Amino acid sequence: MSRRDVVSWNAIVSGHAQNGHLCKALLLFNEMRKTRQRPDSITVVSLLQACASIGALHQGKWIHNFVTKSCLGPCILIDTALVDMYSKCGDLGSAHKCFDRMPQQDLVSWSSIIAGYGSHGKGETALRMYSDFLHTGIQPNHVIYLSILSACSHNGLVDQGLSFFHSMTKDFRDRTKT
Repeated sequence: MSRRDVVSWNAIVSGHAQNGHLCKALLLFNEMRKTRQRPDSITVVSLLQACASIGALHQGKWIHNFVTKSCLGPCILIDTALVDMYSKCGDLGSAHKCFDRMPQQDLVSWSSIIAGYGSHGKGETALRMYSDFLHTGIQPNHVIYLSILSACSHNGLVDQGLSFFHSMTKDFRDRTKT
């Protein structure tokens, strides 16, 4: 292409990132920056998702540093992708810091942090986070339910999992009747 804009760069960077070619995606990301094309939230989120999927913590931290220096935030998409990346890479401390620094959290950010704790042997913390989530007033959805049930399952919290399951099925039935 003779002229490349942020959309064309995002297409090629995210295409490589989504197909497991993180190294090539990062090379293209650097080339994008060299051409003075400013990456946007789509560029960053696709790279963070790729880092999360393969556990590339070092590269994810590098991208986080880029986000901080380039003043791309606050952006709920980027913030949630950071929580997800750190969680999936096992750096729960950094995931929680990113979560706490978010100006606002949504269903996706809450499910990311709950799932992160649950999948890394921190079931009790996942349960506390779920309790905190319930106090936000946001209505839980199937992803939140799956995150908390998975956390109970991965951590041997059978009684709590059954209790949540019964509560969720009752609450869901009540909501569909109104």
